[in-house]
Amino acid sequence: MAGNHGGAWQTEEFDNGRGFQHPQPAPVQSPPAANGGTTPARYNTSKPLASLDSACMTFSYLGLRVAQIVFTLIGFSIVASNKIDYGDGEVVQTVKDSNFAYLLSMDVIVCLYAIVLLIFLIINLAGGRSILEAPKRGMTVILYFVDHILAYMLFSAVGAAAGLTIEACGNTSGTSYCSKAGAAVAMSLFAAICLALTAFQGYYRLYKIAT
Repeated sequence: MAGNHGGAWQTEEFDNGRGFQHPQPAPVQSPPAANGGTTPARYNTSKPLASLDSACMTFSYLGLRVAQIVFTLIGFSIVASNKIDYGDGEVVQTVKDSNFAYLLSMDVIVCLYAIVLLIFLIINLAGGRSILEAPKRGMTVILYFVDHILAYMLFSAVGAAAGLTIEACGNTSGTSYCSKAGAAVAMSLFAAICLALTAFQGYYRLYKIAT
């Protein structure tokens, strides 16, 4: 008994705690994520900015198209109704002059063009699509070039009609005929500026659609 110091405690049945392992603490688990266990999405600050950008583009585009319709409608209405009576049955209509006829035709074309695009814009907005989503790239490129071409042509028509108005009404600017002619030129000029601004919006629209 003396030689077997420790006795039964040194046997395999009693290892005196030599093989004892302390329990490991359970790993701390993070709380379950939302959306079916997926990682919570980070806030994307670009989405609110994109929504604001799209809203600003929509309102500016809508306002410019409406302004084009209003200004061209007033412009060609004045040109079509303006005339001067020299007496003795001699009546000269503004629309019979080639320069004002060119201005009248451009006002009508731009007005109809803006009306058609405004209708399509309203349809797209009613369908839940923003101005940056519709039309697609191909149609946007076509509208981009058409806006530029019509803007240049309307500016040229305004210049031609303004030159004739200054030449014909330089000394009689107070007459009703000259006042109406000047008003028609001014309305067409405002429409041309709005059309040019819409054309420059095409740069940004093409960039946003491409990216």
